[in-house]
Amino acid sequence: MSTQVKDVMTIDAVAVAGTASYKHLIELMRRERISSVPVVDGAGHVSGVVSEADLLLKEVGLDALTGLRATGRRGELAKAAGLTAADLMTQPVVTIGPEDSVGEAARRMHAYGIKHMPVGHDGELVGIVSRIDLLNVFDRPDQDIRGEISEKIVTGWPGLDPKAVSTPRPSA
Repeated sequence: MSTQVKDVMTIDAVAVAGTASYKHLIELMRRERISSVPVVDGAGHVSGVVSEADLLLKEVGLDALTGLRATGRRGELAKAAGLTAADLMTQPVVTIGPEDSVGEAARRMHAYGIKHMPVGHDGELVGIVSRIDLLNVFDRPDQDIRGEISEKIVTGWPGLDPKAVSTPRPSA
């Protein structure tokens, strides 16, 4: 049995409305000790995510970002001028479902280069998962991990008798 996202996610995810101000976002991230926050609409559906990287564009400054028009990175220029979460958020947002595997969450986070990912059910925010949350699957006895791996290998080979497979003991 593989671990699901719902087993490791943070349920009480902090989220903001699209109208949240730049200053409020910074205060919230500092107070909650988080580096990104999902943006939700009135129905609780995730519409984007604001990260520290999005907020930092304002510090880079409009003058430094003006050259981005020619590079096709106009979105960063718009974010640098943004005043609300709706202006600053990254979209479309990459999400994962609570029933999805931790492995799938890790693959998705790696593919998109993100550190946190909203967990959604029917579009509604139900939690958030971070890289460190995903690593919690390894915070258990080696014997349990070894057993899970052995089970996956045995069930992956049709006709293989599980009784014929032994799990070697680690040498001391």
